[in-house]
Amino acid sequence: MQEYTSSKTWKVISIILCSLFLLWLFYIVVFIGLSRHSHHGWALKIWVGIPFSILLFLLIVYTLIEPVIAKLIIGEDSIRFKGAISGWEISFAEIRGYRIRDKWILIEPLSKDRKRISIKTIMPGTDQLIVLLKSKYPDLDLLERQEGYKNLLDDSRYGKTTEERTEKLENATGASKLMNATGVIILLLSFVFKIEKYMVAVAIAAPLVFIIIVRGYNGLIRIADSKNSPYPAIPYGLCALLICLIIKCARYSILDYRAVWLPALLVGMFLVAVLMVANRNFSSVTKARIMGIVLITICSLVYGYCTVVTVNCLYDTSHSRYYRARVLDKWISRGKTTLYHFKLSRWREEVDEKHIRVSMEVYNRLDIEDAMNVYVYTGKLKIPWYVITDQ
Repeated sequence: MQEYTSSKTWKVISIILCSLFLLWLFYIVVFIGLSRHSHHGWALKIWVGIPFSILLFLLIVYTLIEPVIAKLIIGEDSIRFKGAISGWEISFAEIRGYRIRDKWILIEPLSKDRKRISIKTIMPGTDQLIVLLKSKYPDLDLLERQEGYKNLLDDSRYGKTTEERTEKLENATGASKLMNATGVIILLLSFVFKIEKYMVAVAIAAPLVFIIIVRGYNGLIRIADSKNSPYPAIPYGLCALLICLIIKCARYSILDYRAVWLPALLVGMFLVAVLMVANRNFSSVTKARIMGIVLITICSLVYGYCTVVTVNCLYDTSHSRYYRARVLDKWISRGKTTLYHFKLSRWREEVDEKHIRVSMEVYNRLDIEDAMNVYVYTGKLKIPWYVITDQ
């Protein structure tokens, strides 16, 4: 029997880090207490900030202490783990195989009634555990990849012979890499001011072009797939396009968001429908695929919202209407970053008071009752939007 515990060096490091985080918690509590003299959000800081800080501190301490207290015991016929709160034991005869995922080792039991065992690679003895598992049991991720690849090459839908199917898979893999790279390139080029409008238009149209290409490969290319799937997928290209639109959309302020929701919903649901038709992977229903459908729906709705706002504002050629607003209040909020806030008066009857964030320079330059300039635009899609400046 072999017993593994953490080294003395790690124990000393953990104690030092816990002490530093304890000082950090003390600082947070004292800071929130001192901020009671500020009338902005003090109650929220008390009831949310302090409990959240304590919970975060306890989580950090547990993360640091767990490897110090933990013991991994490899016996003659079983593996046993004792942690700070819980532990587990499994005999060699009960193990079906293993998986190694980033910072985790996963041990799969033979019985479906027993839960999968997870252990972090930072725990003591995990290097020896990996050696043991590799010597006795199969890598289930590798087996799934090999089985999936074999099933794909045996699928007659992709060609009459194995050679033909192999060639089509290689072509599909190349096409997926090209689409992923194209999405990233479009994202980068969208920051070049002179061609921004053209690249954003390409970013809006590219998902539909990608889907047409995916459909043309008859299911060989997937929108997204599991880690062990042999099918090439294009998640990086689509994510890059979505990030591009989110960044561009975030620059604009809409006067009345009620006018955005319906067109955004229609665009998003249209993309969901097209993606479902294009991705054969959703033809059968499993738990993982349901989660995939939910994720695609969320991303499509975000795409619809960002597309509507960006098209409405970036391509707007209307003349602005000028208004004046007064600074009713100003305050600073501190957290991970320091934020500067203004509360502006109404500048039209149908517009409520607005809370905006400003730069430190603007915050220091303007005082309460000072004026700010408001420029309201009609919008390409007839959705009014505005820009606020201090000059």
